[in-house]
Amino acid sequence: MYRKYLALLEERKVTTKQVCDAMDIPESTMSMWKIRWLEWEQTKEKKEPTPSLDTILKLSKYFEVPVEYFTS
Repeated sequence: MYRKYLALLEERKVTTKQVCDAMDIPESTMSMWKIRWLEWEQTKEKKEPTPSLDTILKLSKYFEVPVEYFTS
């Protein structure tokens, strides 16, 4: 899921700060997701970390993609 988020950032040429400001969420929310994802990438022992459903909904709205883009 985080890779999809990174792809959208690159495609739309926006930063996490810009996304967070537009979605009115703290940057720490996205930072924690990134940290957990980087740790998961090293071990892949558990299921991939995901943000809250609320954050997924906001990301979908911001990037104008269906929720399924992130959840599938």
